[in-house]
Amino acid sequence: MESQPELGLQDAESESERRIREARTRMAKMRGEEPPEAAVSEAVATAAALGSRRDLLPDIEEINSTLRSSGDRQSGAANPATDAYTDQVDVPPKSGFRRGFVVMILLAVILGAVYIFAPEIAQAVPQVDPYLSNYVALVDSGRSWLDGHVTSLLTWLDAVASAQEG
Repeated sequence: MESQPELGLQDAESESERRIREARTRMAKMRGEEPPEAAVSEAVATAAALGSRRDLLPDIEEINSTLRSSGDRQSGAANPATDAYTDQVDVPPKSGFRRGFVVMILLAVILGAVYIFAPEIAQAVPQVDPYLSNYVALVDSGRSWLDGHVTSLLTWLDAVASAQEG
């Protein structure tokens, strides 16, 4: 006659009760409450009576109630239960490309405006007339240098294109 040894089903039941109790305790701590022992023991008794594995996981409504929207995170509402987790998030440093690009565009606009409105500025503030005249002459010489190089480039491209056709 063969006998079957005990498979430890009573231990598994106590293990599921322990898991349920720990999950409920964690959820109550996340909400900042102390778990009522009556509710915990009632849940354990219900889980043991039903023998269902779905009660091993925390209730989805309890989890959703502890989550905050992204607006709450940015509003500065402090929650000590979740602040430990948000401190670990590393924000990558922002690149200075956008700032540098905007500064250079702004500088070009200002220099262009000074070049265009140089006569009006010189009439309004006569002390800056010599500096504005030098600036306008420098910009004009740069424009004529660029014009000469672009004209020679276009002439060279025209010659290369006509050589390839013929």
